[in-house]
Amino acid sequence: MSIGAMGDGAKWYYTTLSARDEYYIAPGKEEAGHYFGEGAKRLGLEGKTVEGSEFRALFDGYYPDGSEKKLVQNAGRKPDPITKRGGHQPGWDVTFTANKDISIIYALTKDEALRAEVKTAHEEAVKETLRKIEAETTVRIRNKEGQIEHVNTGLVVALHTHRTSRPAKGEVPDMGLHTHAILFNAGVREEGKAIKTNSLWSQAIYDKQKEYRAFYHAEFAKNIQKLGLELEGAGEALTVKGISKEVRTHFSKRTDEIEAAWEKIGALHPKEKDQVKLGIQQIKDSTD
Repeated sequence: MSIGAMGDGAKWYYTTLSARDEYYIAPGKEEAGHYFGEGAKRLGLEGKTVEGSEFRALFDGYYPDGSEKKLVQNAGRKPDPITKRGGHQPGWDVTFTANKDISIIYALTKDEALRAEVKTAHEEAVKETLRKIEAETTVRIRNKEGQIEHVNTGLVVALHTHRTSRPAKGEVPDMGLHTHAILFNAGVREEGKAIKTNSLWSQAIYDKQKEYRAFYHAEFAKNIQKLGLELEGAGEALTVKGISKEVRTHFSKRTDEIEAAWEKIGALHPKEKDQVKLGIQQIKDSTD
């Protein structure tokens, strides 16, 4: 699991990605995304297919109904052109990636029932992890005494599951079953009969990133074990008996590209590695 902040400058990337490959919201190349979370439910979005106009409104911090009503105080605000500060933080791309061996089986199996079961195992692990994140995510509000306190809130998430990872330069995409959970920066909670919205307190999510990553892999392994595959190892090191290291390496070109870029820039902290992943944004072509 990786977390990358979505900046205003990335709006084009997350909402259209040009006519060549509308990666998140266009039909055709990957299956349509859908909304998830208690916040999405309170906005009438839960389970709905992700559409461009709603996605863009949420990205900018507005209600998705076209009313231009603000979900957060600084909705639509652009950062200072010099300091690059003060603008609206749209949210975070929380990416959950299945173990490489499982992605290889998902891509190559001729058993359509098994392929569907693998995808379900992954997506259920993602949702269970997001439920845990949601239960522990807060917004900061000022109480009647004028003091700042943290209160739990509902999340608004756009889920997009993809079959392949972005390609290394000049290569076809690697097999890489993964889900982008686009976590919008808007907590939506009920206060009596009223709906209250605020920006999320995101630091706790970053602080618990390692815990959430381990939780996803534990849930995924638990789900995969029910499918009768012979597994070895655990967590991120989970492998499938019979898949060789050579096969695994062959379908990991993008990982090699990220590792090379990471070493080249001299990144010193694991969190920076996630930023390298987001920085290598080549247009993804379908393998179909």
